[in-house]
Amino acid sequence: MGEFDNDTTSLLDIKHNEHFVKTVFLPYVTDVYKDLAERVKSSKDTSNINGINKLTFLSFLNLPGILGDKLFNMCCSTDNKSKSQMVSLIEFRKLMQKIFYSRVETKLNLIFDIYDFDNDGKIST
Repeated sequence: MGEFDNDTTSLLDIKHNEHFVKTVFLPYVTDVYKDLAERVKSSKDTSNINGINKLTFLSFLNLPGILGDKLFNMCCSTDNKSKSQMVSLIEFRKLMQKIFYSRVETKLNLIFDIYDFDNDGKIST
C-alpha cells in the first residue's frame, strides 16, 4: 500500500475545509509539536536538538506495543533523508493530518501500513 510514503497526499487533503485546516487544525498541531519539542529540549544533554525524539513521540501517542514504534518509523521515513530518528514539524503535521483530518481511504491505508509489519503488502499475523 505505502500510502503514508506518498508525497502526492497534501497536507490539505480535504480541500472543501481548507479554511478550517489553515486557521484551526494546523495552528493547533503546530502548538502541540512545539510543546513536545520543548520537552525534548528540556531533557538533559539535548538542548541543541530540534524535533521530537522517539520517547517523546511514543509517550504522546500512547499506542500499545509495537504499533507506536511502527508509526514512529513510518513518520521518520517520509521526509527525513538523514534518518536522524527525530520527527520534524512537517512529518508531525502530515501524520496528525492523516490520523485526525483525512479521508477514510487515507486512514485505512495508514492503519493497513501500521499492521503490515514486514512491508509485503499483506497484514502480518
